Amino acid sequence: LAVALLSQLGEKPPEEGERFEDAFLEAAFSYIKSNCWRHSLTADKIAAAIGCSRAHLYRLFASRCQSVATCVRDIRLQRARKLLETESAPIGTIALDSGYGDQSAFGKAFKRRFGMSPSDYRASIGWNPPLDLSVQSPGPK
Repeated sequence: LAVALLSQLGEKPPEEGERFEDAFLEAAFSYIKSNCWRHSLTADKIAAAIGCSRAHLYRLFASRCQSVATCVRDIRLQRARKLLETESAPIGTIALDSGYGDQSAFGKAFKRRFGMSPSDYRASIGWNPPLDLSVQSPGPK
């Protein structure tokens, strides 16, 4: 099932000599990357998608000295950082689009990971919000 999921997601299936566990782990990474925007992404859903038990999924990540939750958080934060660089959406929208249910939790996680708030990050890369070019009436005289 893991090999089938890799093929479906456009990823290269493992070569003959690669460990079977590596196929599961790669399938898990691919699934997380493709679904990190979902607020409901859980270890149970990842395990079901790649065809293994939740316990097996935890063991796979532990063998790489990482947890499932840490992997999901890191992938979500990388996505958020990319969106902050390329999208003009408000930070709250980017938080939601990156799988965070609320902006406060997103801001705290982003600051822990990158050492600055999302708005400070945008400022540090020279990002400026788009100008509002709509014509405003001068009002009554």
